[in-house]
Amino acid sequence: AQKECAEAMYNLAVIYLDHNKNTDAKLQKSGREWMEKAAENNIDKAVIFVGDMYLNGTYGAAKDYAKSAYWLKNAIEKYNNARSYTNLGISYVKGLGVDKDQTLGAKYLKKGAELGDDKAYFNLGVIYMEGLGVESDYDEAIRWFEKANEAKKSDKKVLYGMGLAYKGKGDRKNAIEWLEKA
Repeated sequence: AQKECAEAMYNLAVIYLDHNKNTDAKLQKSGREWMEKAAENNIDKAVIFVGDMYLNGTYGAAKDYAKSAYWLKNAIEKYNNARSYTNLGISYVKGLGVDKDQTLGAKYLKKGAELGDDKAYFNLGVIYMEGLGVESDYDEAIRWFEKANEAKKSDKKVLYGMGLAYKGKGDRKNAIEWLEKA
């Protein structure tokens, strides 16, 4: 890594961060620094990782939505990464590090879903249920929550979302069934 080998930078960062099992602040800081260097050297996994790290405030990093948006956009432009589309979509829907634009956020979420990201399925259910950047449509919300449930069996957020969508649609029987499961 000291000789500017980008793959070494990435792998050193992974070891230091040890998939968030390492709670040593000094090692986490070193891991974050190496991961950013690897991202700056266009290691795809590092670019994606850094965008997610700043969005979620993981690995001892403070949440920094502007940095997250920068790296997520890079991951999309360079690598067409599904999860990055989803996370950037969420950023636009909520106005995290970017100007709030729910319509653009919905487009990014749809692209994330098209590329197979299960987190996009859930978030599309939410935006269709709440009418965020799209016209409110409970049937469409239920369709996306069903797709999310296929991918993440028995996830309580998905089950809860499904229950709320049925409630919003006026289908009391199915609302009760899904909310009880949640």
